[in-house]
Order: sequence, then structure tokens, then C-alpha cells
Amino acid sequence: MTSLQTTPYGWQIKSHESIVAQSFDKDGVTPALSENEAVLSLSLQEIIPIENGFNLKYGDDHFHLKETVQMMPDGLLQVERSWTNHSEQTRNVALLFEVQTQFEPNFTLIPCVSYNGNHWGSGLEPKGLECKGEPWVFSYRRVAVPSATFSEDSKWSFGLFADHENAASLNSACSLQPLEGGMAHRIYWPEREGPQTYVSKNQYGPARLNTLRLAPEETFTTKCYISLCGVGQERTGWTQTFDHVQDRAAHQFVPHFAPEQVWDLAVEYAKAVLFQRIGDMSAFHIGLLPSKISPTDNGWKLREGGQYEIGWCGQNATFAHALLRDCQMNGNEKSRDYALQVLDTWVQKASFGNGLFSVQLDDILFGRGEIYVDTCNLSWGAWQTLLAYQRAQEIGIDKPQWREFGLGLCDFFLNQDDGQGRFGKVWSKAGECIDWDGTIGCFLVLPLLHAYRMTQKTEYLQRAIRGFDYYVTHDLNRIECTAGALDTHCIDKETCWPLLAGALDLYELTGEQSYLSTANLAGYYTLSWMFHYDALYDEESDFARYGYRTLGATSVSTQHHHLDPWGALLCRDWLRLYKHTGDIRWRDRAQTTWANSLLCLSDGTLGIHGRLRPRGSQNEAFSHCHWGHPGEPVIEGQLNDWLVAWPGAYRLLTLMETKDWDLLRAGHNSQQ
Repeated sequence: MTSLQTTPYGWQIKSHESIVAQSFDKDGVTPALSENEAVLSLSLQEIIPIENGFNLKYGDDHFHLKETVQMMPDGLLQVERSWTNHSEQTRNVALLFEVQTQFEPNFTLIPCVSYNGNHWGSGLEPKGLECKGEPWVFSYRRVAVPSATFSEDSKWSFGLFADHENAASLNSACSLQPLEGGMAHRIYWPEREGPQTYVSKNQYGPARLNTLRLAPEETFTTKCYISLCGVGQERTGWTQTFDHVQDRAAHQFVPHFAPEQVWDLAVEYAKAVLFQRIGDMSAFHIGLLPSKISPTDNGWKLREGGQYEIGWCGQNATFAHALLRDCQMNGNEKSRDYALQVLDTWVQKASFGNGLFSVQLDDILFGRGEIYVDTCNLSWGAWQTLLAYQRAQEIGIDKPQWREFGLGLCDFFLNQDDGQGRFGKVWSKAGECIDWDGTIGCFLVLPLLHAYRMTQKTEYLQRAIRGFDYYVTHDLNRIECTAGALDTHCIDKETCWPLLAGALDLYELTGEQSYLSTANLAGYYTLSWMFHYDALYDEESDFARYGYRTLGATSVSTQHHHLDPWGALLCRDWLRLYKHTGDIRWRDRAQTTWANSLLCLSDGTLGIHGRLRPRGSQNEAFSHCHWGHPGEPVIEGQLNDWLVAWPGAYRLLTLMETKDWDLLRAGHNSQQ
């Protein structure tokens, strides 16, 4: 039984007579604000009981603070604070709310920013909770739930986050600092960052110490929430708070395009822009970058270097599979021909003869000697080629060499094991593992399970389960999935997706409830990277100008602080979670992240930064916080101009595997 009680100096949260957390009040005073970075404490003057809570009044000769602490019907504790300047001068201040837990945590979380301190990986992103003895302070804009911080032990998960429904409360920052026997959870107003600001990959700038001006007798009011949840499986109590946040959302995000339009736009971009013939080879290019505007290039050029990739950002195998489906659906022979040419190129040119294959055609085009391949790309290539083989058969085309290509990779990994079940990250052309570390190896679960479906050979299923079990036990259960975002080396979002998809596949194959439970946890891990609110931006920002919203967007990793449209793929499996669990929240989350993934998708009339974007194109990065790619200016609310291939491929994959497109329509009325 949890209760809210007063003390001589403030209030506390108790459970079964144990104090779980309490307001930070010492000897009748509470740190409430700062001026010139010096903390000002106010004395407690009065406590007044109200329904399900208390009103508390603090003050000194210059400032008054009224605090209302109240238990809400959904179990959250609401804290509303009003600061009033009773001096005769305008004051420049920063406001503060702090609450301290009374238990030693074994896990901490600042969603999208810090996963138990970010200790895995060689990146130089913020590690630990402190920098040179001071707490890391992060803008709300970096965090999936505004200014949210969590700490847990084996019994309790404690969370604090800002209200997103009014601008004053939302414009905030957070920190989480270890104390003896507990943690200090803090929210600051207005937004600030310090003692340094993480401004680019592995790079830092000065602190950003914003203040607000309080005129004489002016009052500033904020609202925040406290969650206290029991912990079943360790490190997962925070998931209940995400449910509370979802239940409070109650707003529909209508997608800008109907599913039929999304399909056609993605197919057109793949065929009209990305498809390339290079001598006797054909492939889909990885994407467009800006060039000098001329009559021939319309302001765009194909990227040089790393041009043709089978999976990850290039998604050649997925595009080929989707174009075969386009032929099947719409009778488009050009789609069929492009798909056949591309997959024939990869199968004929990329194979090493031992089951492995080059994951970039650039290796072949430029005659690279030393070739190393990663398990993310290998897995995408084999999985989608096997699916394409079956799709081709459905339209009367037999490509046994495609089947051999996909199964060859699976056969290679049947015989590769480090003794623990891992698949590794990087392999040499000769079949030697160069790097075993990282969750990235779990991508192999997907082609192995599909190989089992095709052949019913139990060896594929057994190897998939052995690898899956390792990555769940050592990574997912620790809430630390790593190394799948290939341009970083850190904890990230996308490496968990194959565990989510694989767990659902295993549940559908075996009916074992444990796999559905694992899928649910993987769903929450990926959800911790999705934004649950719309952040605030200047009217002159790209976000405001082009109608971009942060709600439903996903952050990339602890090393790369920008948003992307990865929800285009997460949607696929959150809808599967909805199907198997009946939890309507997963449907709502899927629809929200799908709608976000369509923002700034060009219909051929979208002009951004002085360039008309081709139909079906979309930029990869949305700079939602004070962070930018190396060499680029740091501008909050900025779109980049990298029109990469993968978002379209992910949308096609989700559309191929979602039978009921009305789930993706969610309020959109137009149909083709």
C-alpha cells in the first residue's frame, strides 16, 4: 500500500511503512530556485491537507512558493508549483524541483539519453550520471518523455517527468544524481544543459544556462509527475510509467498519406531515382545529397562512396522483394524486371563461396582487397532474398540460386559459435570473426527462422533459439542493446528490433508464452526511444515551417542525438504485439509512430532549403535538440538533406506484412 504523508519539513511517499522517496527539504527549507547559479532555499511556512494530498507554502523576503502535491486516480503523483517574485525588482532565475529516493538503485534510465550510465561502447557520449562531480543536466528535448528520469531497485521503480500539456512546464531539463542510499531526481525550468552540452558525435560545447525573467509580483507555474511502480522482472518497472503516459495521451495523429499513396511513393523513388545500372550490374543506390543547382541535376546528386548496400541503409534486398510484390499487386512488369536484375547482381557477384557475401557492391566495383562484412547487412540480405525467392515463385518465376544464396548464409552460421551462442558483429571474407561483441548479431535470428519455415530443418530453429537466448539474457534483459547502428559504437534503438521481430516469430512458431513476454519487453525497449510529446520550436525553424512534429519520432542512439523515421519499421511489430496481446496501446503506438514516419515525405511538390525533393524521398535526420552531425551547424528544429534509401524500404516492408491497411490509415480518408 502506497501513501503520501507530510513530515515536519515537507512530504514523503511510503509503502508498507518504508519511506520510498521524499521531497528535498532540510531543516525546514527547500532548494527552490537559483539566481546567478547560486541556489536559493525557501522556508516551509504552512501545510494544508486537501483531497488526496497537501498544499505547502514556502517563502522568504523575496520569493514565495506554493506547492500542491496530489495523488491522481491513475496512481501518478502530481506536483504543481507556483513561484512568485515578491521583491521590487525583476529577477533572472532558474527554477528547481528535487525529490530524493530512499533506496539504492541497480538501474537508472533517462530515455533516449542514458541507459544505466551508457557504460557499453567506445563512443564519447555522456557516460555515468555526473561530469567532474556535477550532475549531467539534459534538455527535455533529448528525452522520450519530457525531462524523465528513472531509478530502480528490485522492488521499486521511481520516475519523475514534466507535464507536456503546457509550454511553461514542458520547457525544462532534468538530472539524476547519486546520493548516499538513493538518488536525487531533478527538473529545472527553463531548459538548460550542463556542465557541458553534447553537441555532436563525441563532441561537447559549453553549458547552456538559460534563465527566466520574473517581474515584481509575477507568478510562474509548472507541473510535473511522479510515478512509483512495483518491479517484477528487474530493470522493467519503468515500462508501467510509459503505459501511464500513453493512457494520458488520448490524441490521434492522422497520417498525411493513405497506405496506397505511401506504397506508390516508395516504389517510385526506388525505381526512378535509386535504381542504377553499373556496367553489367544493377543495384539500388543508397540515396541523394545536395549538389549545385543546374538544369541536369535539379539540385541533387547520388552519394559518392558506400553507394550500394544490401541491407542497413541501402536495403537493396528489401526493395527487390517489394518490387516483386508490386508486380504481384499491380501487374507492373518494370518493377519485376528491376527486382530480378538487382537480386541477380547480388547473387552472382557478391558471394564469397562459403556462405558469406559482400554487403556492399562498392567492394566489387573498386576491387577492394580486404573485405569485412557485418551481421546486420548479412542478415537483411539473406532474409529478404529468401522472401523474394518465395515471392518470385508466386508470380511464376523460379530462382533456385536466390534460395541457395539465402540458405548459404544460414548454413555458414550453423557451424559458427563462440561457445556462448553469439553470431558476432564483423566477419572476414575468409570466414573469421573479427569482432564478437554487440547485440547486432541477433539480426541472424530472422533469416534462420525463415530458413526453418521454408525447409523445416530443426537445425535452423535450434541455432536461432540459441543465439536469441544469448542476446535476450545478456543484452535485452539488461536494457542495453548495442552496435547495430553501424556508424556508432554504443547503446542504440535499432539493434533491439530483430529481438522484437524474432520473439514474435518464435511465439508464432512455437506458441510458447515466454516468447510473447520477451517480445513485449523488446517492444518497451524500442518504445523508450519514441517521443511521446511535441517539443517546442521557434516559428522560423524547419520543424515549424514544414510541419514536423516530434510525437512518434524515434531517437537513434546514445551517441547520435537526432530523430529519424524508424517508426516505419517498428510499426510492423508493434501491430503484431497488439494482435497477440490485445493491448490496444500497441496499436495506438504503432499508428502514432507510423504517422510520424510520413512527415516530410515528398509527393513531388515539397521544396526544402531551396530544392524540390523527388517523389517518395525523405530526409534521414531531424535535429530535435542542441546536437548536429560533425561539421554541420547546430540548429534545433533543423532537417538535414540526406535523402537516404532505408525509410522507403521500411515502409514497403511494413505494408507488405500488414494485411489490414486500415490500421495504417487511422483517420486518413483519401484512398487511391
